[in-house]
Amino acid sequence: MLYTIATAGHIDHGKSSLVRALTGMDPDRLPEEKSREMTIELGFAWFELSDESEVAIVDVPGHERFVDAMITGVGSIDMVMFIVAADDGWMPQSQEHLEILDHLGTEHGIVVVTKTDLATEEWVELVKEDIADKVRGTFLEGAPIATFSASDDSGLDKIIGLVSERLASISVRNHPDRPRLYVDRVFSMTGHGAVVTGTMRDGVFAVGDDVRVIPHDLSGKIKSIQTHKKVRDRSQAGSRVALNISGISHNELSRGSAIVSAGQYSGTKSFAARIRMSPHAQVKLTHNRTVKILIGTVKANARAFVFAGDTFDPGSEGVCEFHLDSPILARVGDQFIVRLPTPDVLLGGGVVIDTDYERHSRSDKTARKHYETRQTDSVVGLIESDLRRHKGIRVDKLLESSNFSRQDIEPAMEKLIEGGKTIRLGQMVFDAGHLSKASEKLIEKISKFHEKHPARRGIPKSELISVADQDAMVVEAALSMLIGQKRLAASGAIVHSPAFAPKLKPEQERLRGDIIAMFTSDQYNPPSRKQLERISFAMRDIVNFMLDGGELVELSGGLLLLGEDFEFIRAKIVETIESKGKIDVAGIREQLGFSRKYGVPILEKLDGMGVTRRVGDHRVLAND
Repeated sequence: MLYTIATAGHIDHGKSSLVRALTGMDPDRLPEEKSREMTIELGFAWFELSDESEVAIVDVPGHERFVDAMITGVGSIDMVMFIVAADDGWMPQSQEHLEILDHLGTEHGIVVVTKTDLATEEWVELVKEDIADKVRGTFLEGAPIATFSASDDSGLDKIIGLVSERLASISVRNHPDRPRLYVDRVFSMTGHGAVVTGTMRDGVFAVGDDVRVIPHDLSGKIKSIQTHKKVRDRSQAGSRVALNISGISHNELSRGSAIVSAGQYSGTKSFAARIRMSPHAQVKLTHNRTVKILIGTVKANARAFVFAGDTFDPGSEGVCEFHLDSPILARVGDQFIVRLPTPDVLLGGGVVIDTDYERHSRSDKTARKHYETRQTDSVVGLIESDLRRHKGIRVDKLLESSNFSRQDIEPAMEKLIEGGKTIRLGQMVFDAGHLSKASEKLIEKISKFHEKHPARRGIPKSELISVADQDAMVVEAALSMLIGQKRLAASGAIVHSPAFAPKLKPEQERLRGDIIAMFTSDQYNPPSRKQLERISFAMRDIVNFMLDGGELVELSGGLLLLGEDFEFIRAKIVETIESKGKIDVAGIREQLGFSRKYGVPILEKLDGMGVTRRVGDHRVLAND
């Protein structure tokens, strides 16, 4: 197995010395770090456990000026070694590092009291008691506390045993179809090109994979993979990894870039979150306050969107949104840190609960409730929450911005379908309750339409969607379901009740007789739809009734013919083509007496019916 752990703690408490003792490697690689004997950047080293598991260590800076670098180093780890020096005891950065780890959802760790050679045994015991008190209520409560002295490596074997024991209890990371790597280092190798390093957040990359870089929207291909300077065919979730990527210059990448599989979720410029303020926060989080968001190795400025009436005092919790200056890769369930940019102090931390939502007002109680009830650790809960908010979602987009894989989502969706809470129609999935209500409203609307327009066969689907006061996607789904259940019917693009038969009122029957008389009195120049509707608005329903019943046939441009006349014309044209092999507009004028005004629309109508097809300026039979 491959694991990644990190150090944490106050400056000059012996973090790097412990790493050197465990690995035989110096994590401080910069000349400035060596000259100042102070960790400034992230350092990396590794060692093997007795079961041949490989453990990478991320050594983080302890100075308050380099907290951002510390945060980027602990975002994807399996556990932490929390370091407190025996001679100094608990210090300010000890407290801040602990809060940061707690806000990031770190679950596993041990405490190591270093520099025990500089203190008496009694003092070391007092330090250990103080630590146990300081970590109460955090993920380190009850964690084992080991001791270590760099002067003779005393306590090292126990530390290795505790690390091994803790790592063995950690469940294997999954999400194989959603791999991602937050980049913490970029460089170029002669003859190889761009190389990025980081800790695999989720999933697996393999040599040859097509990848995408967020937020730069760059595409590349993985040429090679290394972990602990060993060439690998595949990466492993949770491990330190170096990716050699072709098709991208190292100058286009930086710390904070995120590598994902091609075609994966491309990040967001806004997200909603559940926030927990630090009890030591020096200021409140208020609406429109500019803050710094740190997630993975990403550092981005954002404006806080706080719901009306909400306040975020030190130690409080609540929901809010963050609108970012530039896109970042943030998935539902990700934990992050919120800091003030100036002065650079910790405000608190949070978990992403939604992304890519529709904008709304600060007083929107529905949006606020959606965020408050959203369960980021439950696949079923997230699906139900999304469908309550969005009503319908494409199956391939379901929980696209979450940390759950398709292997998690599919069975959860099937469970909801079997329980009657969700309905799947083709590539869409809907909330069953909402779709049922939408369906009943459509049936009611169509029933009222029939009452108001008894002469019309039904309502065009496009018109129904426009007057339904519902999302078009939901209307389409409800119609599909209702037609499948035979509660509604469709005649072409016309939707109607299955048992409904259009009929005319007595006054409409009289007008229908008038229309027929107009057509028979001037067979070669009958009235158009527009001319009839000018006579009376009621003519529209009567014309539609006659079209539905086949009494009239409509040509392009609103031209109309009696159905029996059109049938005669069709038969005559077919007969002419059969005898002469073809016909054109002039032939229609010669054979039937119609001008070009009608000749072209007649031929186009027959083309559309599949009776004829165009060859140059002529028509031949479609099946020839």
